[in-house]
Amino acid sequence: MKKFKNIIMIILITLVLIPKISYATLYDITYPPNSSGKADYTDEEADEQANKASNTSSSEDYVGKSSNNYLKSLTVENAKMEPEFNRQYVDYTLTLENADIKKIKVLAEAEDENATIEGTGEIELEDGINNIRVVVRAENGNVQIYNFTVKLPFKQSDFKLTSLEIYGVNIENGKNEKENLSPKFDSNVYEYQLIVPNEIVGLYINSKSDEGSYVSNIGGETLEVGNNTVYIKVIDTKDESKITTYTINVERRKEKSENIYFFLIGVVTLIIIIILLIYKMKNKKISKK
Repeated sequence: MKKFKNIIMIILITLVLIPKISYATLYDITYPPNSSGKADYTDEEADEQANKASNTSSSEDYVGKSSNNYLKSLTVENAKMEPEFNRQYVDYTLTLENADIKKIKVLAEAEDENATIEGTGEIELEDGINNIRVVVRAENGNVQIYNFTVKLPFKQSDFKLTSLEIYGVNIENGKNEKENLSPKFDSNVYEYQLIVPNEIVGLYINSKSDEGSYVSNIGGETLEVGNNTVYIKVIDTKDESKITTYTINVERRKEKSENIYFFLIGVVTLIIIIILLIYKMKNKKISKK
């Protein structure tokens, strides 16, 4: 009976551990202390950062000065912020009130009156992705950065791509592997998604455009792990201000961990335990008879 209980305990422990092993060992994941976009600085931590301040200032310069680099309020005219403002969150997405807006106004107030703020006021927006930063510097020099992302559609010219093929550069075998865009290429579709495995470290773009134009590619030669953006521009040879832009949002997967073998060992061990348990229970039934 005691051995039977031990087997049950082993099975329960294995069942608890395997989901964690299966997820955490398949990919090399860095677990942040808090959710994405959240500033993890407390006032105490800010004081510690102040001790690592710029090389031009000594630690004595910060004694008795405030480390508060948080905003009290943050608003953007002509746009909606997502998520809603929280002093601890530093990453925001802006949605414009209408497609004709080309200018926004960022308004911010610091919690500490001795802190300084940079990056507010009227900001001109460009076609494509705009990254905006509001920098808050505490009295002791400690810095907090609030980030905004706002996307404007590109003005498209009459010239378009006639064909587009994307090849991934595989670092493991040195070959160029054809990748599948989502959706499939259509000259009238200007934005695509592409997911590649970790071993794809760059892209080779093979494209053609309408006669009277030429193609210029921006990005993709080297892919970072995570999100990457590639722009393919079709440019009028007679008037280079007339451009059609195709956007490819590329996600490069995280590296697989060799610890997957430990996951497989765990699965095999569990199967063996279950088989032994079933075998033992059958033997007990036979002995009773």
